[in-house]
Amino acid sequence: MLAKRKDLVSYIEWGKNFECYRRISEDILDSDAIAYNTLYGLLNMKGKLILDFGCFQGDSSFRILISTKPSLVVGVDIDYKSIKEAEKKYHKYKKLVFYSIGEGQAIPLAIHDNKFDVALMTFVHPTISKIKALEECFFSISQVLKKNGILALLSLNSKSFNKGYSFYNYNHRLPACGYFKDGKKFWNTLRKSNGDTISFFDFCWENSTLKKLLLSSGFSDVSYIDLKFPNSLRINSLLTKSFRKVYEERGIDFSNRDEFKAPLYQIILAMK
Repeated sequence: MLAKRKDLVSYIEWGKNFECYRRISEDILDSDAIAYNTLYGLLNMKGKLILDFGCFQGDSSFRILISTKPSLVVGVDIDYKSIKEAEKKYHKYKKLVFYSIGEGQAIPLAIHDNKFDVALMTFVHPTISKIKALEECFFSISQVLKKNGILALLSLNSKSFNKGYSFYNYNHRLPACGYFKDGKKFWNTLRKSNGDTISFFDFCWENSTLKKLLLSSGFSDVSYIDLKFPNSLRINSLLTKSFRKVYEERGIDFSNRDEFKAPLYQIILAMK
């Protein structure tokens, strides 16, 4: 059974965060682009059946489609209106389909009950405010993955929540309690490519908790990758020149950013 709407922050305070999520999804941050492409580089998705869990208005699913050449991408989200918007935007793409999954509904299997090779949750699990809801999401995904299938989670790294760090695109702050703690709300301010800023909130989930939930939901192996720009750029060397050019055009010292000193992002890989 999937999480109930009341357990997902996007649906508790949708009016506050919905517009922020929409603006973020339509304009990918420079650093996020590297994180996404690093994730795609780690996973062999060409010709595979892919599940994009928490696809919102479909932009993440479209990125997967054009970046990895899978056989099909199935985007699912609990918000019906967002799925309708995704269908409207991407109706021309035959290898991209979307489903709205309501309370208690199972994730649909896309092709004659074939299970998925890879599932992705990109910046999704921090939007979930209740541990039970998070576990139900993981369990629902494990039920539709093939044996040895992979669930990949991409999010901010808890190690980046340090007052001494200054990131160009991100300004995130520890919860009011002063430390990274399960279920605690934290605030984030993003700087878009045009210089505008967007402020919204997400929730903390510690690695030990995520691992415990994944293992109890049917996954057998969980690994972590701390992602800072030197190791991500090695994986995606083609992005190096374009990223450097963007920073230089904005008068930013490319070589002395905290993105190259601290792991801003984290990838978690869980095998079925």
